[in-house]
Amino acid sequence: MIYLDHAASTPLRPAARDAWIAATAEVGNASSVHGSGQAARRVLEDAREEVAARLDCQPIEVVFTGGGTESINLALKGLWWERPGNTGAIVLPDGEHHATLDTAAWLATQGAVVRPVGLDAVGRIAPASFAEAMGSDAEAAALATALVVNNEVGTVQDAAALAAAAAEARVPLHLDAVGAVAHVPVSFAGWRGDARGASGLVALSLSGHKFGAPVGTGALVVSRHA
Repeated sequence: MIYLDHAASTPLRPAARDAWIAATAEVGNASSVHGSGQAARRVLEDAREEVAARLDCQPIEVVFTGGGTESINLALKGLWWERPGNTGAIVLPDGEHHATLDTAAWLATQGAVVRPVGLDAVGRIAPASFAEAMGSDAEAAALATALVVNNEVGTVQDAAALAAAAAEARVPLHLDAVGAVAHVPVSFAGWRGDARGASGLVALSLSGHKFGAPVGTGALVVSRHA
């Protein structure tokens, strides 16, 4: 059998397998101060620095997770609970992955209002429509989310434009980059731009098994300037 469904999951790369096996030889709790613990900590922090370099963010902004679904859940629920009073809308484009749809549906049971945003004939989000859905001032949404690369049809969104629209509306934006990392250029700092101390792009999700890493690995990038 020739496996072709790499949009769903990729084979484990030999280099990733070797690194994974080598890491298991380090016995120690990365939070311990003794030699074994610090050796394990070095493996962890080296990995964090490498991921940060690939995503153009700071190592302190990388939070390792058990995969893309956990990363998306953590981002959306965390941003929602950060909202005073847990009120407001979630800007949710059509065509999102079920990890996002299911999380938004659960948040709707907790009081969130979902504001849908339509797509064009090839699955693109119009930044103007995205901006309109986010609102402004008292009507501003609690958060917005968007899929950077659609895993079913391959549509690539203009992530920088979506981030700029979120920054203009001062709405925190999460980007699902699970299908983007290692396939198209990803720059967390570049997409976020100069939105320091304001909203805009504040979180980005990825999943290791989409680009040759082990199943059950992922990360959430969280801006330290959010």
